Amino acid sequence: MNSRTIIAILLCLNIVLGSYILRSSRNSKTTQQGLRQSTESRKTTIAQKPKPQLPAAAQEASSSTNKFQWAQLEAEDYPTYIARLRSIGCPEQTIRDIIIADVDKLMAPQMLALSGRTNPPKYWKSEIRDLNPLQSLEQLNSIADLDVQKRSVLRELLGIDLASERLRQKGESDIYEERLAFLPEEKRAQIRLFLEKANREEVYLREKSWQQNDDLTAAEKDRLRTIQSEKDKSIQEVLSPAEYDQYNLWFSPTAYRVRDAFSGMDNTEEEFLGMYRIQRDFDQKWADIEPATLDSAQRAQYDAAKTQLESNIRDYLGPERYAQYQQGQDADYRELTKTAAQYELPAGAARDVYAFKEIATEQRSRIRNDSTLSPQQKETILRAISEETEKAVVDVIGPAAFKHYLRSGSGKWISE
Repeated sequence: MNSRTIIAILLCLNIVLGSYILRSSRNSKTTQQGLRQSTESRKTTIAQKPKPQLPAAAQEASSSTNKFQWAQLEAEDYPTYIARLRSIGCPEQTIRDIIIADVDKLMAPQMLALSGRTNPPKYWKSEIRDLNPLQSLEQLNSIADLDVQKRSVLRELLGIDLASERLRQKGESDIYEERLAFLPEEKRAQIRLFLEKANREEVYLREKSWQQNDDLTAAEKDRLRTIQSEKDKSIQEVLSPAEYDQYNLWFSPTAYRVRDAFSGMDNTEEEFLGMYRIQRDFDQKWADIEPATLDSAQRAQYDAAKTQLESNIRDYLGPERYAQYQQGQDADYRELTKTAAQYELPAGAARDVYAFKEIATEQRSRIRNDSTLSPQQKETILRAISEETEKAVVDVIGPAAFKHYLRSGSGKWISE
């Protein structure tokens, strides 16, 4: 191993070890106001100054590591500090780790204050989140707002989203990153914040309503619509028309309805897009309408639109696929598909069991309507149908999956 390689290794070790010393030094000198000022001036600082060159002392260190000192990299503001780290070839991931840890430590007192934990918990006392779930939600909202500020700072400094970065480092899946992968990184981060903010506001409003009312009030429903419209407006201002169309294929209520309707069908992309267009045409007029609030004339229009929607779906899918689609609208069939997926059952198991439901339902109806049978005879035959149906279902999906299916609250048709 030549001397240059040894020097490079020692230099990186000095960087990692020295970061802890640097954070302690800078935390005593830097306030949150300084952090904000640093962030706001980042673009101006970088635009006005040429790319930082390797400090003279660091250049000397390339031939003699004994002359390198961490103070050569230390700076009063984050952009300069980051630029100096990059100028000596510090790995980008190491830079991220250093800056994230530094900002975390700087904002930790505020996080602690918002959590309401001024004293250690005592095992003999209830905590506030146990006594007042709504107040606990308010605290979580405040913490989330501060976290958004932190993420904004780090996105400005490093060009990353902190939530996504932490999930990536832990090896966990990130649904936002996966579903927004068609967007540039900067836009992904912005859209993610809009979505998270709207979700927090909706959860808080619904929790508050649940605490105070039996159902959402008219004002609360209006507020929910406002939350969604404000979110959509913010997103449209960031995305191009083509990007917004792609976003809606993932996140619009129409897209969720179509995916839900295709439950267990293993549909193609072409089928989804065709159904999406049909459902979107209906939703644009009727999605936010509550049928119970309509007068007789409006209700007739609504019912006619629903009938036309179903006709359009049937014509688009064709008889065989439409029959499968209708199955997917049944809560029992949906639960069967979930159970089959969880227990890794063979393809078609859910459809086979659902066929038993149709047979059992038809037989029971025939027996109950048979006037030649006495009540006792009917009861005996119906019991035998239930026993045979249960046996047939267990044979297809197995005892464990059968118990899970019943515990889910579905499967009442087996014994009815």
